[in-house]
Amino acid sequence: MDIPKDLAELEPEVIDRLAHDMGRKYAGSVKTAQVRNVFAHINRMRTRLRRNRSVSPEIKRDLVMLKPRLAYAGGRQEKVLPMSKDLMQVVDAVLKSQNFEKALRNFFDLVEGIVAYHKFYGGKDN
Repeated sequence: MDIPKDLAELEPEVIDRLAHDMGRKYAGSVKTAQVRNVFAHINRMRTRLRRNRSVSPEIKRDLVMLKPRLAYAGGRQEKVLPMSKDLMQVVDAVLKSQNFEKALRNFFDLVEGIVAYHKFYGGKDN
């Protein structure tokens, strides 16, 4: 799975394909609760962006601090490690983007898609 270097450059079809591939990849090993924990943190960032109507330093900080959370989750449970590594790459693709706000919006869409496809492919409940 090729995660692009700049998430702002992704078209919706590519976001959907990536979400589909990632959601299916994690469905057999990562529990729904683990995916939703990550999604909940990201949703708080999305809510803050909508409320502020612009990218604030807090949103960028939250995004950077998502990486240690992902590392912890992957270190705690080996089955979560592939998802953690992939999402850390995705976070880097947002942080290094020339268009941070568009990259961030694409990130939100990608993660939402991953959760949906994870569920579609029968993501583990326990």
